[in-house]
Amino acid sequence: MAAPETARGTHVFKIAGYSLHKGLGVSRSIRSATFTVGGYDWSILYYPDGIGWSVYAGRVIVYLELMSKNAEVRALFDFRLVDQATGQATAIHCNATPVVVFSTIEQEIKSPDKAASYGTFSVKKSSELEASSYLRDDCLIIQCNVTVIKEPRVEPEFDVQAVPPSDLLVADDTNLLGCSITTTPKSSPLAPIAPPSALHHQTQTMAESQRSQTRTTASTCAPETARGTHVLKIVGYSLHKGLGAGNYIRSATFTVGGYDWSISYYPDGVRNSRFDARLVVYLQLMSKKAKVRALFDFRLVNQATGQATAIYCMATPVLLFNTIDAGNNRRASWGNNFSIKKLSELEASPYLRDDCLIIHCTVTVIKELWVEETAIRPEFEVQVPPSNLLDNLGKLLEGKRGADVTFKVKDELFPAHKIVLAMRSSVFDAEFYGPMAEDMTKRQYLTIQDMHPEVFRALLHFMYTDSIPSLEEFDDINSKEMVRQLLVAAD
Repeated sequence: MAAPETARGTHVFKIAGYSLHKGLGVSRSIRSATFTVGGYDWSILYYPDGIGWSVYAGRVIVYLELMSKNAEVRALFDFRLVDQATGQATAIHCNATPVVVFSTIEQEIKSPDKAASYGTFSVKKSSELEASSYLRDDCLIIQCNVTVIKEPRVEPEFDVQAVPPSDLLVADDTNLLGCSITTTPKSSPLAPIAPPSALHHQTQTMAESQRSQTRTTASTCAPETARGTHVLKIVGYSLHKGLGAGNYIRSATFTVGGYDWSISYYPDGVRNSRFDARLVVYLQLMSKKAKVRALFDFRLVNQATGQATAIYCMATPVLLFNTIDAGNNRRASWGNNFSIKKLSELEASPYLRDDCLIIHCTVTVIKELWVEETAIRPEFEVQVPPSNLLDNLGKLLEGKRGADVTFKVKDELFPAHKIVLAMRSSVFDAEFYGPMAEDMTKRQYLTIQDMHPEVFRALLHFMYTDSIPSLEEFDDINSKEMVRQLLVAAD
């Protein structure tokens, strides 16, 4: 009997900074860490801006890719999104994929029924996803389950003749009920039947061949960002008016994320009737021959309260600043074309004081994306607090509560607890709980000879707390003598 042997694995891909990945570009992907299932290497491809096909526009696109070279693998897979409110993983698409052939053998990659990667798209649009509990703290968690189908295993058929005789048969070939037993010859048209124990073994072998342990791995993708704020102070606000539509005042150049930037302020607007009588500011990339993904927002400072308020109602999404490409692809500056306040409202507000306007521009540059493998946390994790047992034992010694033995050292008395001392010293154990224990109960206290009281105090402290008190606490004996006597006492 042929039974498929499978290997199953799960990889969890955490997309941290979900909003910062948008704007990466159509058909550009973020790759997870490589993980292994069934002896083959795999990775997940996540496309923040899709793959350019209109039918998939506005949807989450993910692919599974075979990374092993010169390999051909039959596998099935499904992608799931983790609901971060419940922890449940829901299929991205309505159905799991059928078995497909992944191939990285060059001459087979062009085959219509073989490819190095296969993908799927979410049943939810990105706008629906972003309003759901699948996205939390700007983080999206994708789970990919991969089942690799290896070569089928063929189990040998069982022959009834290989089965040992039953213990129920008696010498005259009759069973305990007196009925005759006849064994079907192998040449009979009836198929040989294995006994129940053999059938159970056969079923168990099939189940074991089909069942495989699932190994879970994880990786996290997070963008490396650099953030900076530039404050542009417009002194003599009224004097700049009349400069002319389309003309601007440029701030000093400032650097964020290794790139140079400046703010352009247009006192009379940008020759567009839609933006007449409104505040217009732009952020411009000053670095030459550069492409930078960044987001920014402009704010006006309320000079009565010191609080900065957004000029526009929303911060910009991630945008591409480009000083390399020519034509329509080249755009070195982006701006908030109009303030939510008209200039007449602005001039009557506390944002303008002493003919001065203060503009904040915060720029976040998105640098290289990095992916790292991350550990899988157990579903149930118990946080064990640090031990304070020794502290408690120290307080027990100091408080003297429950003391049941007293030591006399010269003229000082030291209450203690038999069970603690017996636990720490075989000598005390024999004395308190050995054959001589009855004599101990008749004595008011135990006298310790030839020992300084401070040395005995330090010895008790050590037995309760496993530590020696600071030698500076003892005034009646010097440090060297204290150490010497402690060594003698311990011996």
